[in-house]
Amino acid sequence: MAQKFLLNVFLTISLFYLTGYAQEEDNLQKIVSYHNMHGGSTFDVNSGENYKDIDAYAVAIFPDYGTSFEGKYITVEDLESFLVITDFIYNSRNESNLLANNFWSSRNYLVGSWYDEENSQTWIEVTRLIFDLEEAMKTARQYDQRYIYHLRTGKTIKVKPSIDNQ
Repeated sequence: MAQKFLLNVFLTISLFYLTGYAQEEDNLQKIVSYHNMHGGSTFDVNSGENYKDIDAYAVAIFPDYGTSFEGKYITVEDLESFLVITDFIYNSRNESNLLANNFWSSRNYLVGSWYDEENSQTWIEVTRLIFDLEEAMKTARQYDQRYIYHLRTGKTIKVKPSIDNQ
């Protein structure tokens, strides 16, 4: 049991450094600190840019890439694991070379985190910014999301069912 745990730790750390995330350590700490202070965040993992004041909606996409952790707070290690696993899933599904393609290199994808008070879990997910409310709702329904988040106002908005589903 201990050997399996140590092997998993070794593989996670190795993948972390091989995929280039060690270079973004300061950005990861920014994301974790902001999340732990505010209960959520939307960041570009590569640049460290915080999208909190943008007049846009954060919508989680690729729900099977998301992961949850018990409690309100996350660690840099939690975030590192999410990033490495997301890269691995993406590259294995697309038959890509794990070390050649960094899923997070596209500015179309951001790291979104939020605390679900009802279940006492923190979620970290692949997030996309959408600037139109109706388009954000449509995208959220497409990915079976319950909520979207307006970055400028800080409001969580329940996703309305489509007219077809009412």
